[in-house]
Amino acid sequence: MFETKDLAKLSRDLYDGKEVVFDNGNSGEKVLRNVIFEALGSKDGEKIDYYKFQENKHKFFQIISVAVDAALPTVLTNELDGLAEVRNINHGDEVKFDFEDNGLFRVGLVASGTRDLRRQELVGGSFTIDTDWYGVKVYAELEKFLAGHVNWRAYIDRVARSFSQFIQSKIHEAFVDSYDALRATRKQEGTYDEDQLLELVDHIAAAAGGRQTAIYGTRSALRKISKDDKVLHSDGMKDQINKVGYLGTLAGVPLIALPNAYKAGTEEFALDKDTLLILPQNEKLVSVAFEGQTLAREGSQEERNDMQIEFETLRKLGVQVAQSAVYGMYKFS
Repeated sequence: MFETKDLAKLSRDLYDGKEVVFDNGNSGEKVLRNVIFEALGSKDGEKIDYYKFQENKHKFFQIISVAVDAALPTVLTNELDGLAEVRNINHGDEVKFDFEDNGLFRVGLVASGTRDLRRQELVGGSFTIDTDWYGVKVYAELEKFLAGHVNWRAYIDRVARSFSQFIQSKIHEAFVDSYDALRATRKQEGTYDEDQLLELVDHIAAAAGGRQTAIYGTRSALRKISKDDKVLHSDGMKDQINKVGYLGTLAGVPLIALPNAYKAGTEEFALDKDTLLILPQNEKLVSVAFEGQTLAREGSQEERNDMQIEFETLRKLGVQVAQSAVYGMYKFS
């Protein structure tokens, strides 16, 4: 049986698409398959004995748990492009995120011979995130399961990606739901106007202490900016739009595409094509907390009259826009 750390590394490498080959010539995917089948009580990697599975299923579910735990943070890191700070804590612990105030200190006039200055706090502060259980339940027909026809690597990747998309939808919803609470200087709504957008960019840059700021949005939203009649398109700009769908910059401000996600249980996008986010670059504006380990287990067999095997994957997590976040939103029609 693989050590936990070796199994976690193998899972990350396979998710990243790395070509993993062991000394015996076996590929990483085959090794993972063999590890899982061995845990299921199968020696030849071909067939699964139902009763051996029942004897060994706790080892099998532990492997699924370790593999999902290894893949999920990688998915988030790759797809959220550094926007999220991901933290892992033990069950029952309180996760605390520290933040710094990005604004500049106010410089005041000091009367001669006095020290009459208003004090300003040096350290930003901290906040905590509430976590809840979320889960995925799937099933396999008993015959296919016993015949070894389940692709376990694909299953692990799908579970990790499913949780990732769910977390992305919660992040997008958190931004969208925060629109009304934003200060007037940090939001705009109405017919698209490039000057208004750039003024909003300047406000966010100033609030962030003069840091480089970028415009984030779905590809459809960024394409709306790129296709605006006021933008002068050179042949090179037109070629870039044809290749990726939008320009890389607007008046020197980087345009960065965000992966979209469906709202849970729907085919409605969490982030629509009429919303732009203006954010300081390279700052963790979203906090994601994973509490404890992934729990993988067999679904309830009570009162079932079909020949199916259920698999549940549970994860306790929380998502929140950082309380110190400096960002703006532009919603155009």
